[in-house]
Amino acid sequence: MIHTYSGHNKNITHLDKLMNFSHLFMSVSLDGTARVWSLESFMLLYTIEIPGTLSYCTILNRSSIVLS
Repeated sequence: MIHTYSGHNKNITHLDKLMNFSHLFMSVSLDGTARVWSLESFMLLYTIEIPGTLSYCTILNRSSIVLS
């Protein structure tokens, strides 16, 4: 194992790699957050908080994200 990412406080339900930014990925969780992580620096870069739980994420393009 190289690194463990931690930040969600409930189960992670989906991961998606950002196609145009190969060093980034997004995770969504039952804790109601979507998080963007760096594979280069091993750091959390951004958190989006949504009331409720999240089960899916996908990156459509540079400026469009789908969360459900």
